[in-house]
Amino acid sequence: MSVRVSIIGSSDIAFEHLKALNEVGIKVSSVAASRNSISAKQFSEKHNLKYYNNVNQLIKNFNDDGLVIACKSDFLLPVLQKSMQLNTKILIEKPVTNNPKKIHNLLNSKNIMVGFNRRHYQSVSNLKKIIDKNISTKYFGNLQIPENIISTKISKKNHLHELINNGIHNIDLVNYLFGKVNIKNIFYQNFNLSSYSFTLYNSKCHIEVTSISNAIQNTQFDIYTEKFRYQLLPIEKLNIFDKLEIREPTDSFPLRSYKPKLSKSYTEKNFLFKPGFLRQADVFYNFIKNNSRSTPPGIIDAYNSLALLNKLR
Repeated sequence: MSVRVSIIGSSDIAFEHLKALNEVGIKVSSVAASRNSISAKQFSEKHNLKYYNNVNQLIKNFNDDGLVIACKSDFLLPVLQKSMQLNTKILIEKPVTNNPKKIHNLLNSKNIMVGFNRRHYQSVSNLKKIIDKNISTKYFGNLQIPENIISTKISKKNHLHELINNGIHNIDLVNYLFGKVNIKNIFYQNFNLSSYSFTLYNSKCHIEVTSISNAIQNTQFDIYTEKFRYQLLPIEKLNIFDKLEIREPTDSFPLRSYKPKLSKSYTEKNFLFKPGFLRQADVFYNFIKNNSRSTPPGIIDAYNSLALLNKLR
């Protein structure tokens, strides 16, 4: 018997969900978005889905095995609250809300999976296995999270807004890899560029985080132990370095230099899907089926990351 879900939202992210869900054997049956949404109507026609002209109508007629909520960030929580009456399995996009207090009453829910898709990257999966295997190892690291902010709107408020909507993926990664962390050494400054710095830590890790507005770089996460350097750059790729190679001076470059020696590298292999989405869809399938192999990120994970970010206010 096939698994059927509905989608609320008709953006590019909704399409990425639809592709991945279809691939793992989940049939998307219907779609809704904002009232009388033209894009949702077009989305339904393009993908042969039942169209509902508002969310309330979809909920009233709901008869599926699960629900995907992939609408605009401001509407995620209101739609989730309406959908709780369905008593069905729900996959909702991050960040769910911008304030952890608003989801505190949902912490005990067992039906909600949050779309922290970076957890499902092959690179992150391999790094997680390494960290879990070496339980006595202490890790030190640097995490750089660039955020794009329109130059005329650079401010502490807008920078935090971007960190909550986008950078929360990376905060969740730290919690996922090392267990729940604390935050300290918070510092903010604004001199043409907006800059946050803070430390995430627990008994297993000490991670220095920097977020600079409009920095010309990818997100980069470097993690160090006594013997290895693990680098996620970008997050889709894991590089493992095991020593420094010395390059002696030459006539063309008369200086001694040092280069990290690459030992292993892991990256995504299937780029027909947005990174992490195919594995995420498979986890959601098993979540719907109540398969014990499925351990999806839930509301508690969104709450923990939001609680850290809200201390930046």
